[in-house]
Amino acid sequence: MARPITRRTALTGLAAATASLAASVNPFATRPASAQGAVIKVTHFGGPYQVLQQVAADPFAKAGLGRVEYEVETTASALAKIQSQKANPPFDVVMMSRATTYRAGRAGLVMPLSRSDFPAMAQAIPTTHGPGGFGVGFVLDTLGIMFDKRQVSQPLTSWMDFWRPELRGKIVLPSASVTLSAYFLICVAHTLGNGKVDDASIDEAFKRIAELKPHVRTFYNDPIQASQLVERGDIAVAPQLSIRIGNTMRNSPTVGRSMPKEGGPSLPFDLSIPVNATNVAGAKKYIEFVLGEEAQSGLASQLLATPMRNGIGVPAELQPLMLLDTKLIWATDEDYVATNFRDWQNRWTRTIQA
Repeated sequence: MARPITRRTALTGLAAATASLAASVNPFATRPASAQGAVIKVTHFGGPYQVLQQVAADPFAKAGLGRVEYEVETTASALAKIQSQKANPPFDVVMMSRATTYRAGRAGLVMPLSRSDFPAMAQAIPTTHGPGGFGVGFVLDTLGIMFDKRQVSQPLTSWMDFWRPELRGKIVLPSASVTLSAYFLICVAHTLGNGKVDDASIDEAFKRIAELKPHVRTFYNDPIQASQLVERGDIAVAPQLSIRIGNTMRNSPTVGRSMPKEGGPSLPFDLSIPVNATNVAGAKKYIEFVLGEEAQSGLASQLLATPMRNGIGVPAELQPLMLLDTKLIWATDEDYVATNFRDWQNRWTRTIQA
């Protein structure tokens, strides 16, 4: 029996203010000079993550640390490429969901990283360094409910509100190829299990989600699709990442966010370095840079991401677009998720999506 997930609030350190690193500390002083001008190939998810060019890549180059080239990849596509090209991976840094990063590390696809490689880790919240050391979280996200205000008149207060009769035929869910399918499953199981996710609550969640199947308009293969469908009013509700909800709300007054009373899972997005990466030194410099105060502040204000670094302020006008109350975010057992993830994907395809 796999270990259960219990309700925990492991993110209380987020609100604590801490001192900035001393200006005299140069975390790159001992790095080889030859690596400073080399290209660093990095992935991100596209959409709102395009701001990484201004927030990270441009100031990184201006500081003389190297040139960053981004490729848009989902978690699944990035994993597939480093798996199929293990001997010569096309990226130096990959951005993936934490559960996938952990699975990739256990499979020998990404290298373990030491806290000592990243001085900025001293200012980071405790969950920044991922399980096994295989990834370093650079933004914190969670799953919430995105909805069209024109079609939803009563507040959405629970994950079980997807079963409301008035939402039939107006729902979009993630496909099995999107990691959000596993986390929506976990949210439903967490609710049905009164804060406990184990094999029994997962089985019950599959049964309940299968009931929604006739009322799902479509299954999305990219979170961008869910945002577009809600924004256009084609559907009424979707499970969606908080960062993407906030960015859609910023541009569309008809889109709203609900964080259910049961809360949502902690979803750090990790940066990891593939085994056999070409520019490991540059990759470590990049990860250190995005953990820095300047980059984390930019990610908060431009990406609307919850920072992974303590003491980052958020402008008052942006706070309604962000999820800052971390008491509603609970930790997941990444080992349990990694162990069951492939089986959940297959079950989702057979029983929900087919």
